[in-house]
Amino acid sequence: MSRKYYPILFTSFIIAYFFLYAFYGYNDADDGYILALSWRVFNGEIPYKDFIYIRPPFTPFFHSLPLYIIPENYQIIFERFLSFLFMALSSLFCSLSIERVFKNEIKINFYLLATIGFVYSAHNFSPMPWYTVDGVFFASLGIYLLIRSSTLPSIFLGILFLFFSALCKQPFYLMPFAGIVYVHLVYKNWKKTLFSVFTFGFFLSLFIFILYKLDALKNFIDLTTGSTKIADLLTAGVFSYFKVYSLYIIQPFAFWILSVKLSRYDRLKRIKELVPYFFISFILLYPLSQFVYSSLYSAIPYNPTVPDFYMDSLASFLFMATVFFLILNFKFENNWISLSFFVLLA
Repeated sequence: MSRKYYPILFTSFIIAYFFLYAFYGYNDADDGYILALSWRVFNGEIPYKDFIYIRPPFTPFFHSLPLYIIPENYQIIFERFLSFLFMALSSLFCSLSIERVFKNEIKINFYLLATIGFVYSAHNFSPMPWYTVDGVFFASLGIYLLIRSSTLPSIFLGILFLFFSALCKQPFYLMPFAGIVYVHLVYKNWKKTLFSVFTFGFFLSLFIFILYKLDALKNFIDLTTGSTKIADLLTAGVFSYFKVYSLYIIQPFAFWILSVKLSRYDRLKRIKELVPYFFISFILLYPLSQFVYSSLYSAIPYNPTVPDFYMDSLASFLFMATVFFLILNFKFENNWISLSFFVLLA
């Protein structure tokens, strides 16, 4: 397939997934919940002051903006489209970031890689709005802006979007700090490091000032703190991956070893011509495997003692294998870079 068709492929999958999935089903977790809060914001109410909300406020405020331009009858369906769009753009920004970081190591068509990322993401969420995507979208955009340019405006915008990701319904609190660390370690310029620190400090101060002026600061602190402990963070963010998802940790190392070893054989370079077909095969096989799995799983009696992660493991395996075939024909000058690439994808 010619490279000029990859953007068309990427766009076509966004549209196809929207029309195939967005008009069906109901998710009783997020579907309508955030939109209802955004409707209250749209009508002049303030989170923490006029209604109870235990998360950072950016998501209800952000999703109140479409209410000014989208007719009432189309607001729910527009939210579903926005969810798919944010998944796709998150994949695209991550692909663009990978292309810039590894441009001397790996030649990747970022639209093709973004299509893979979108398919993988879409099947790990419900087709209805799942507002964790907001934080992922703003984080990926902020990361890309920091990676693409070391200019002060780019750093300013990058920290801004990372700050937005920290204030979403699913907050990514560490992202602004990670952005500052990235600027310091990569650009090795104290002026830019201090600029990123002051930029984050400015946004944080502005956020606190706005809450104070709205008479919502005390309630915000009371409602958003105290429910999660450090032990909960370790349990959910560290130990669970070793206990249940150990396959996700093993796979990157296994594929890294294979790629480093096999990429030295010149006769395997011909596989480069087949790379697009491996990608396209994944795009077709993954949704099919999801359908087969759901059909088989529904026929098996539920057993709470058996972890339900086999489908995700299969998807992860297909994803890693596809990328493995992509980079097999490249000789890495720095094996640690290739390893970090696989870990990032995992």
